[in-house]
Amino acid sequence: VAQIMRRDPPVCSADVVVSTMVQECIMGTDDYGFPVVDAAGTLVGMVTLQDVRGVARREWETTPVRQIMTPMDKLIIVHSGEDASEALNQLLQRDIRQLPVMDDGHLVGMVRRRDIIRWLQLAGPDCRSQFHCRRLNQLIHNFRLPGVIRIHGGHLSKAFRRQA
Repeated sequence: VAQIMRRDPPVCSADVVVSTMVQECIMGTDDYGFPVVDAAGTLVGMVTLQDVRGVARREWETTPVRQIMTPMDKLIIVHSGEDASEALNQLLQRDIRQLPVMDDGHLVGMVRRRDIIRWLQLAGPDCRSQFHCRRLNQLIHNFRLPGVIRIHGGHLSKAFRRQA
């Protein structure tokens, strides 16, 4: 995960209102979710575009992010030393797009599903760990990800979801 994660991701304060979070976090990035931190900079949760969509627009000015975020005790956390296939498995099983990466109780980055897929696309011929490649391919196959690459003997090919 360490070589794939985004270090120093944009974070959002738990105490700002949704309208401020939309302006300061969402509008300036192409991210779907943001770590939420308290005044001390400690991770307290995650807020996503889906969370924002659940708040009526007229309530954005009065609703704090803390009220709509997923709290820390309900988050799935990965560590920088974990295998990318395990992170991808967590992302796919829960149908989420990103996970916070924490080491020693501190947020060190975010790993997104698209970052893992992009890494696979770029690392294909250099992917020498047969177990690692097999595990990632198994995950891709099991979840039938549309337009996702597969690794065959160090070479890439596209895997497309069958349309029913």
